[in-house]
This record gives sequence, C-alpha cells and structure tokens, in this order.
Amino acid sequence: MSNEPKKLTLKEFSRIFKDNKDASSSSKYCFLLGAGASVSSGIPSGKTLAEKWYEVIQEDADPEEFKKWKKKKNINENNLAASYSVIYEKRFRANRADGYAEIQNQLTGKPSVGYAFLAKILAETEHRFVITTNFDSLIEDALFIYTDKKPLVCGHESLAGYINVHGKRPTIIKIHRDVLLDPISDKKGTNKLKKQWEKALKPLVSGFHLVVIGYGGNDGSLMNYLNDLKDNRKPIYWCFREEDNISEQTNDILTENDYLVTIKGFDDLMVELRSVLGLTIDTEDFIKNAGRRKKEFEEELNEFVESKEKAKEDGEELPPAIKEIVPDWWEYQLRADAAKDDVDKQDAIYREGIKKLPNSYELIGSYAFFLHTIRNESDQAEIYYKKALELDPNHANNNGNYAIFLSDIRNESDQAEIYYKKALELDPNHANNNGNYAIFLSDICKEYDQAEIYYKKALELDSESALWNGNYASFLDTIRKEYDQAESYYKESLEFAPESALCNGNYALFLDKIRKKYDQAESYYKESLELDPNRASLNGNYALFLETIRNEYDQAESYYKKALKLDPNDAYRNGSYASFLHTIRKEYDQAEIYYKKALEFNPNDANNNGSYGGLLLGMGRKEEANLYIEKAFDLISETPDEVLELELWFYKLAHYPEQYEEAKTNIDRLLNKNIRSIGWDFSKNIEQAAKEGHLHLDELKEYARRITSK
Repeated sequence: MSNEPKKLTLKEFSRIFKDNKDASSSSKYCFLLGAGASVSSGIPSGKTLAEKWYEVIQEDADPEEFKKWKKKKNINENNLAASYSVIYEKRFRANRADGYAEIQNQLTGKPSVGYAFLAKILAETEHRFVITTNFDSLIEDALFIYTDKKPLVCGHESLAGYINVHGKRPTIIKIHRDVLLDPISDKKGTNKLKKQWEKALKPLVSGFHLVVIGYGGNDGSLMNYLNDLKDNRKPIYWCFREEDNISEQTNDILTENDYLVTIKGFDDLMVELRSVLGLTIDTEDFIKNAGRRKKEFEEELNEFVESKEKAKEDGEELPPAIKEIVPDWWEYQLRADAAKDDVDKQDAIYREGIKKLPNSYELIGSYAFFLHTIRNESDQAEIYYKKALELDPNHANNNGNYAIFLSDIRNESDQAEIYYKKALELDPNHANNNGNYAIFLSDICKEYDQAEIYYKKALELDSESALWNGNYASFLDTIRKEYDQAESYYKESLEFAPESALCNGNYALFLDKIRKKYDQAESYYKESLELDPNRASLNGNYALFLETIRNEYDQAESYYKKALKLDPNDAYRNGSYASFLHTIRKEYDQAEIYYKKALEFNPNDANNNGSYGGLLLGMGRKEEANLYIEKAFDLISETPDEVLELELWFYKLAHYPEQYEEAKTNIDRLLNKNIRSIGWDFSKNIEQAAKEGHLHLDELKEYARRITSK
C-alpha cells in the first residue's frame, strides 16, 4: 500500500548519520527506547515480566474466574507483552507496594556496550535526547561511567517544564517515571500521557527525528500521542529485529514518510552508529574518569581536613569522626604543608612523623621529595627515596619522583628512564608523571615527538593544570618555535593560576626573549618575584633581563647573587653570572671561578664550554682553551646554536691563524643569515690577539663590531 513506511537496512540507516555528521547543517535525532533495549544489560523485558506474572496469576486464581478475566481483558497468550499493564495490575492488586518492590528488584542491570556508545552519542553530538518508557538508570549510569557529562534526568512529569530542546546537556525523559519516583505500570497510568509530557514533548517530536529502539508499541499513552501528531512531526525511524512482529498499533501510526529499519539488536545498532560518527571509548576512559573523581574527592577531603587542622592549631582538638577519615601519615603531611614558610619546622614535622610511622612509604617518599627539592640535600634525599621504594616498590608517585631525582641531580638518564617507565606502567593516568616524562624526553633525550605525546596526555588528564599548560607552552616556544600557540598556553596557565610565580615568570621570559615586549615582560618579572621572592630561577632570569635589556648592572648583580645564594649548585645561574663578570665587570679571575662551577654541575653545557674557552683564550691560555672550544663545537653539532657558533668562529679568527680563512667564511655565512651576538664582549680576545701579533687586527675589530652590534 502507498501509505506504508519504507524499509531500510542497517547500513542505509547508519549512512544517514554519517551524511548528517559531514553536512554543514544537520538534522537532529531523539532516541525513543523501550524495554527491549535493556535486555542485554540484564534487565528483563516487558514480555518476560508479563509471562512470569501471568503464570503466578493462573496458579493462584480460580480456573473459571481466570478464564473470565482473560476473556474480558482480551489477553492473547501468544503476545502477553501487549497486556503488560493489565497483567501487572492483576498480579499486584492485593498490594500495590509489592509491585513497586518487584520492579525495583528487577532493575539491577549494568549498562551493556550499547549503552556505553549511546552515552558517547548523547555527550558528544547534537543528538542529546532520549525518551523512554523504562524506569531503569542504565543511560545515566553509562553517562557517568564513560563520559564527563551530567545529564538532566526528567523522571517525573513534574520536571517536564525543565526540558529545553536547545540545551547542551544530555536529557533523559522517563514518561512512566523513574523507578524511585512511583513508576507507572498499571493500565490506567499507561493509557493516557500526562498533560505535562504532552506539552514538553511536542517540540522534540516536531523538531527531531525519532529513532525508536526496543519498543513494541504496547503503550497506549505514547502511541496515541504520536498518532495524534502524524501531520506535525518529523519522519520516524522504527528499528526492529527480523524475528519481531510489527504490532498493529505501530502499523497504525507509521506513514509513507516513516521508515522501518532492520537491526540485529540495540547493542549492534549503537556499535554501528558509533563507527559512522567516529566516536571512541578509550579502554582507559572509565578509569580516567574514576581517577579524576578520586582526585577531586581527595582534594575536597584535603581542604576539609586542612580547615580542621587550622582549628586544631588554635587549640581545638580534631573530633574523633574526622580523625577516622584521615590516614595517620596524612596528618603529618598536612602539618608539614601548613609550615611551608618555615623549612626547619617542616623538616622537624616530617622527622617526627617518620619516627612514629617508620613504615609509611607515603610520608617517607614525601620527605625524600622535600629533601630533594627544598633542602637540596641530595644524599639524604636518595636514602629516603630508596627506603620508600623498598617499603612499596609499586608506588607510582615515589617511582616518578625518584626518576626526576636521578635525572636532574644524579645525571643518570638511563636509570631515570627505567623509573619513569615503571611509574607510568603502574599508573598510566598520572598527569604529573606523564608531564615529567615529557620534560625528560625533550630536555635529556631530545625525543621531541615522543615528548609532545606525553605533554598532550598530561594535559588531557589534567587540562586545568597551570603547571602542564605552562610547561607545554615552554616546549612549543623553545622547541617547536610555534610562538602563537605557545602564548595561548602561557595565558591559559596564568588563567588557571594567576598567582603562580612560576607562570608569571615563564610568561615574562617569553615576552622578553620572543615578543621583545620589554615593559610588559618587566611587569611580569616583578609580579613573579613579588609572589615568590625566594625562587632562584626567577631572580636569575630577572638579573639577565636587567643586564641585557635595561643595562642596570648593579641591580642585575644583586639579583644574580641572590639567585646563587638560593641555589648555589645551579649550572645555568653560575654560567650566567660568569658571563656577566666576564663581559660586563671584566673581572676575569672571578668569572673563571663561576665558569668552572657551572661546568662542574653540567659539563655538557655548550654555552659555558664556549664562553669559558673564549675567556681562557683572552687570558693567553690557548692550550687549556682548546679543550673547551672543541667540546663546544662538538656539542653544537648535535644541538645547533648559531649564536654560539658565531662566537666560536670569532675565537678561531682571533687566535688560530691556520684557520683564519675558514673562520671568515663561516662568520660571513652566519652574518648573512642575520645571526648576531648582541652585547657580547670580545675586547679581551682582541687585546690578546694584538699581543700575539695578529696580522689582520683591523679586520678582526670590524668583525667584532658587526657580530656584537644590532
């Protein structure tokens, strides 16, 4: 007949979703789920329940009375699902509460794979609405497990007014109510749709295509409603299995504008739609979500307990109920954190805690990190790291922190990588371990593509982390040279932590070195130092700014000295101060002391090798200088640095007559590329070259001028 719905295969139907996804203007779909969609999740269908209750009724009733009831209610034993509400009413007529309890007991399933993918569709596409005759919580459970979206669940008609067809939140509409809100199963209730639903569903039915799954059409209320809207609704896609019969009620409401879609089942359909929509569930997604919630809980608990700790400091005792939820070691950790402005007090608290809890690998590992990063007591830190890992070799955080120690302090890269990998094997979703391994891969291994993978994972796991937004910004800035992208991440880090000294300081460095916005840079330098005046790196960076940009040498020196007092073992700061003494103060003996110190802490720093070699050449110590100059050349062959290369070729030009022409050729090449070493001082080398009887002194001076001038 001409008014019959058209038939589609599953592939044809899924193609509609794919075409819709690729189109610039898209149609929207609303899922209508019946009990058949929940069967694979372990929840019995209406047919199964009807058959079960029908047997009980038959067993308990007088045969003649049963026959009369069956005839009066027009019950067809071959299709008991059609009489679900009548059977329910009869089965529990003696006690309605028992019927309610029976339904609650039956709805204990877990979301099947189909619900997992339905959740992804609801969370990540425009198809965000579900109308269902079911009472169960499978859809909202799946959204909670597999996504980070919180749905609007309208489990009672009194909530119908909150449905917003333009809303961005997944919305679940339970027209027969939620299982906890007096669900409707009797004939009277299922025969007539509540007026609140009639009004609220109209925009959905008229503006969205209904995709009907696992619904037999035995519900008079919804079927009558759809029938009344035949002329004012979008085409319906009615999905059914080949072995199912299309009910008369269904045939009555479908028209030639509608479609019948043959499917194998709810799960198969959802898997197919997931595929064409390009949605994925990483097998670790639900672990990641659980981990995120665990972290959020721990943060909340931490804040709560910290507030109680402050009260305790004022003389109040922690109530027993609060003590019960605080691990013994955590109480000491909180006390140590609260004493962060007094390092000696922190140390004493850690020691007190470890004495009372000698087997607490958490507290011992935390103390090791404190000794490592705050006290700079490397040997002691290593003792405690090893002790913590002996007590629990599988503690991800302690493995990750020990990896940092081995890399940064011991320069044992191979060993460090073993511990990084173990930490990530133990907890692949540990944001800090992913981020720290990214830094290691970038700075130590020079494996930039791999590093970026781990930076991105750290941000995926903790997208609102100021630390990882800032570190990824630095990577994009210094390694990828993608400055616009880098700046957006620097700004993101400041948005999440505007009072972070490190975030302000890193952005200052970017504005200084890359954007050349010096006034802006200085304001961020000052802000960073106001927030944390005792961070060595911030003092050192500002010192370099004052020296090279502002030419405020006395002020610069005071910041250099403060940086080195705070961290006397930092190779970079020692090298920077050595260069200052060398080129600005011309205090060559003092400069040598600091160059040596810098190279003691990092013998493979190309700049310090080159600069120290240049200083030695200027002091007439050519034989000693050779070692450092050649090492600098070797280092820049692996990691190019054209500014340093220009300086090194000048030293060759000034002090190695046999390489004069080669040096000239390379200097010209670099100058033609507009490479310069602005502000560097070659005066000591020119003076020494004159003493050595240099044959081209005027040319040497001209090259020095061109190299060091803007």
